[in-house]
Formats: sequence, C-alpha cells, structure tokens
Amino acid sequence: MERRQHSRFPVHQDHFVIHEPNIGRLNDLSLGGFNCQCIAETSKPQARPCCELSFTELDLRLRDLPIKAVWEDVSLDSPFSCLMMKHCGVRFGELSSSQETQLRQLIDRLESRP
Repeated sequence: MERRQHSRFPVHQDHFVIHEPNIGRLNDLSLGGFNCQCIAETSKPQARPCCELSFTELDLRLRDLPIKAVWEDVSLDSPFSCLMMKHCGVRFGELSSSQETQLRQLIDRLESRP
C-alpha cells in the first residue's frame, strides 16, 4: 500500500542538498520532501534543522527549508572505498508560502522537462 501523499520526481545528478556541514546529491523530490545520498558524517546536527536545495542546471536555490530526517541507511556502497555513504529520506517541515510556491514551480519545471 502506497503511503506517499505527494508524487516523487527524479532529479539529475547535478542537483544538491546542502545541510551544514554536509552536502549531498538529490535523488528525487516531492512537495513533501526528498531522498538524497551524502557522506555519512559524525558531526552534530544543527539546532534548527534546515537545508538548501541547489539546482545548478536551472540556476536555482531554495534556501532555509525546514527538514526532518525520516529514515537513514548507512552503507559502504560508495565509489570511494574509504567513505561511508548515507541514503536519507527527508520530510519538509512547515514551509513558508513563498517556499511552497518556489517548490511547486520547481516541481512543475522538473515534471515538464524531457
């Protein structure tokens, strides 16, 4: 049974999530959150968890998006044998109306591209 409230859209490899002090690659995006892959850091999370999504191909950045990790999977499945990688499922917190509008516009652009 599918529990997702929002459709997911795959993203290209040149789209990133920045969550200080880490940066990761976006795998997919929805109005509810995203899936990403990053280096498994041991640093402490920020007091106010938020991130930035960077879409280099579209010359677009969505900043200060409130987030909460829903699941994490750490593995040695990495192109760099010395690094542990982490796959994460992330849910957006309460977005401002401006952030929600930007996210909807971005998803419309992702959905309509060839």
